[in-house]
Amino acid sequence: MTGSIASLAIAWGAGTGPVIAAETITLRYGPLGGALPVTDLVTWADRGELSDDLETYLILSQQRPDRVRQILTQRVTMPPALLDRALASSQGVILLEQLSQVLQGPKHTDNNQNLRRALMAAAENDGQISLLELLQKYPTQNVDLRVDRLVNLAETWQQWRDRGGQWLEQLNQWGDRLRSRLLF
Repeated sequence: MTGSIASLAIAWGAGTGPVIAAETITLRYGPLGGALPVTDLVTWADRGELSDDLETYLILSQQRPDRVRQILTQRVTMPPALLDRALASSQGVILLEQLSQVLQGPKHTDNNQNLRRALMAAAENDGQISLLELLQKYPTQNVDLRVDRLVNLAETWQQWRDRGGQWLEQLNQWGDRLRSRLLF
């Protein structure tokens, strides 16, 4: 019995060591790029304080800082169970492909799988995901963010926000119908 419990724990990932999460982000704009701590983005998102490096990268990228900040902090409501199913759908595969054009891990890793893990980890606590949380949960020490492709991602993100709201509304309606059938 003890052996089977240990086997289950190992299969589920217990004992695999600490989980790696992105500590640095390399902002890329065409051939230009530079690394900065993820904490710089968090500080900017939370308090509006730009580090010198982040300010420089934003100027070089010719992106509006307020728009980039909005994209980083915009939240999608998606409970983990629903997210898991959505990511397994054809639309989920498309989302992962689009995300992988903007967020890229090391070349020797499965970027789509890493994105999926990061999305699930970001949704785990509160059923909401932001791009900033996705960056924080990305399971490698560094992740590249293609700033020049960020605006396209924002449009996809908005579609998922809308779709997630529709899915949640459908689930609530199904739950209401089920409860009404059980009560009568």
